Amino acid sequence: MDKKLAARGHADEDGDTQALETLLTRSMAAASPHTKGVFGNDAMTAKEIEVFVSKRTAVAVATTDREGHPHIAATDLIVLEGRFFIGQSQGSASLKHIRRDERVALLLMQGWRRQLLLEGQTSCLADNDPMTGQVQAAEKERLGVTSQIIVEVRPSRMFGWKSGGTRAKTSADQ
Repeated sequence: MDKKLAARGHADEDGDTQALETLLTRSMAAASPHTKGVFGNDAMTAKEIEVFVSKRTAVAVATTDREGHPHIAATDLIVLEGRFFIGQSQGSASLKHIRRDERVALLLMQGWRRQLLLEGQTSCLADNDPMTGQVQAAEKERLGVTSQIIVEVRPSRMFGWKSGGTRAKTSADQ
């Protein structure tokens, strides 16, 4: 993932890539025909996703409030040791929603050139969790700031798309 920020062996990177590839394959197999049509032809590989998430990219996190209304906010994604993390401020609406309902969706975008949709469950890391310090150090190096609360996102579905080929026709195109 972010090789500069995560010092680990080549075998771990290969394991992270394989786990990511398995998630992508499982997600596509369970996807709707429309999603398969949109993401199927120009899907990003696990290696392409690793490079994509290691760069500064626009990231949005989607949550829901108590009444089920959608809420979306800008965030940043840090990937260490094959795990996904977002930082949150103590008083943010997103954090309040995450503490009530652990389900989130993340959208990473590089304009219309590359997009990554990640859906999953979250958990807030404890301040004394060793990973909290590692993520905050990565944030400091990458962004120049650190978040008050570190939230791990455990993806259950992931779809990556890149421009380049002919998109498959979907029912919406008919």
